[in-house]
Amino acid sequence: MGRLIKGLFWVVGLLIAVAVVLPLVVDPNDYKEEITKAAKESTGRELTIDGDLKLSLFPWIGVEMGKTSLSNAIGFGDKPFAAIDEVDVKVKLLPLLSKQVEVSTVVLKGLDLNLAKNSEGVTNWDDLTKPKGSETQEAADPKEKTSDDSGAALAALAIGGMSIEQANLVWDDRSSGERYEINDFNIKTGKLAIGSPVDFQMDFGLDSAKPKTVAKIDIAAKILVDSSLQKVTLNDLKLTTDAKGETLPNGAVNLTLLASIIADTAAEKLDVSGLNIHFDETTITGQAAVNNFEKPAITFGLAVDRINVDKYLPPAEEGEAPKAAATPATAAAAGGSAVPMQTLRDLNVDGKITIGELLASGLTIGDAALGVKAKNGLITTSQTVGKLYQGSYQGETKLDARGSKLKIALNEHLKGVQIGALLKDMSGKESVSGAADINASLTGVGAEPDAIKKTLNGTLDFAVADGAVHGLNIMQSINEAQAMLKGKPAPSSQDGNKTVFSKLSGSAKVTNGLLQNDDFLLDSSVMQIKGKGTANLVNEALNYRIMADRVSSTSGELAGKPIALKVTRTFSSPSVIPDVEGMVKDKAKAKIDKKKQELFDKLDKKNPAAGALLKGLFN
Repeated sequence: MGRLIKGLFWVVGLLIAVAVVLPLVVDPNDYKEEITKAAKESTGRELTIDGDLKLSLFPWIGVEMGKTSLSNAIGFGDKPFAAIDEVDVKVKLLPLLSKQVEVSTVVLKGLDLNLAKNSEGVTNWDDLTKPKGSETQEAADPKEKTSDDSGAALAALAIGGMSIEQANLVWDDRSSGERYEINDFNIKTGKLAIGSPVDFQMDFGLDSAKPKTVAKIDIAAKILVDSSLQKVTLNDLKLTTDAKGETLPNGAVNLTLLASIIADTAAEKLDVSGLNIHFDETTITGQAAVNNFEKPAITFGLAVDRINVDKYLPPAEEGEAPKAAATPATAAAAGGSAVPMQTLRDLNVDGKITIGELLASGLTIGDAALGVKAKNGLITTSQTVGKLYQGSYQGETKLDARGSKLKIALNEHLKGVQIGALLKDMSGKESVSGAADINASLTGVGAEPDAIKKTLNGTLDFAVADGAVHGLNIMQSINEAQAMLKGKPAPSSQDGNKTVFSKLSGSAKVTNGLLQNDDFLLDSSVMQIKGKGTANLVNEALNYRIMADRVSSTSGELAGKPIALKVTRTFSSPSVIPDVEGMVKDKAKAKIDKKKQELFDKLDKKNPAAGALLKGLFN
């Protein structure tokens, strides 16, 4: 046994002696020509080694390489494909005897990598890609190593760290005109070891030519990889971005993201906790999770303090009219209808978003919440708004994608909303003002808004208190109609171009996009208007006949004499004109009815039986 131990010490001593002496007698720079020649034969490229090569064997087996470059492919210019200022990699010698691999900090300085694609779609690394051959096939044939084997192998690997300094990468796609440049790229880590947390820091600049964008990005985290290599944990993740560009809101975005992330490929699960995103004046907090990567089941809970969505939308083109905003339920339905049917069927989502203050499509709302549940082709969203123009909103949307056509059901309720301010922010026009209660229960079929309107069915009702109809003065129309009947000029308007009311109400049935309203009522201190008619939700055509009656005691002989009016044209530009034909018919009918009654009265006095017979015939 003693001789064996002595023999082992002698062998180790000899190895150490060789490791110490060999670098002193062998200069790797003497082999530069052979190295560049071999590179030329295998790649067809010129390998230029301007810096010194340094070899060490004890206590570290390692190589240091100075300034080195590899030429570009033919047709891509004289700039090197890749160039580097310094590489330093070392492995500790003695631990290798016990199958332990200890690597010093891997240092990579001044890397320049230029990737390009020409107008024909050929890249400048295509010539470096080896064709599939027997070696490649052999590599693919053996059974893959299990994750346990890989983990066991990497568990014996310890790397002192990684340092990449001042690297630059360019991607120039001449076929599309896109050019991206990552500059001043730096990575620094602590000791790398499986099963132990690793400090990680990375920062780089990003320069894009199309669209023109310049950004600075910093990332820091503690990374833990378990021995199976299937679970990665990122703790204390912090990402900051300072970007400027022509397509960014107001030309710039400053973003900070904090989170902890666990990705487990074996369990097919991704968890994000402690999420905190801050950009501009907005902060988003919450958590999210994904289960089953092949068919993702997504859960989330997010809270937004305040956000201006309009700020992040592209500006309207010159001359383009602003788009009217929809209620949250109809917006959700429109968004769902724009998604492919199969995507809707595959959705598996359960989540909720709360928003303290939201500005979207010109609307300002507060205390909003949106809940989403989707599974097996059924998608339900429930939404509430606690602060909506001095009122509130509650709605529910159901999308059914199980059949060949998308089915949509809306159930919406507005309560105490100042409808004038809401309409003005939605469309720029305050057509009606007052405190409104509106309820709608509607269904439709189709994936496009026009198709949905044509198949829209259901009911709705509305009641508006203490407001006005803007853009038309019904009282003035009554005055003009009555003056016309008397052959006199109409008096001038006292209220301007609006109709003031104490109550505006009605209900309607919607059939295939046509709204039928038979109980329209407008009450004010000076008149009462009743009417009925239709409103076409597809082409927005109006067809109403209303009876307006002046009820004010100051109306004199005009009080109690209803005037027929016709409401036509469209929602946005209604027309109210006297129904002269209807009034003439009504007046003639009234005279006939009066004559009939006089005749009946006379017959009743002379011959009651004959009077009763005539009443039966005419009535």
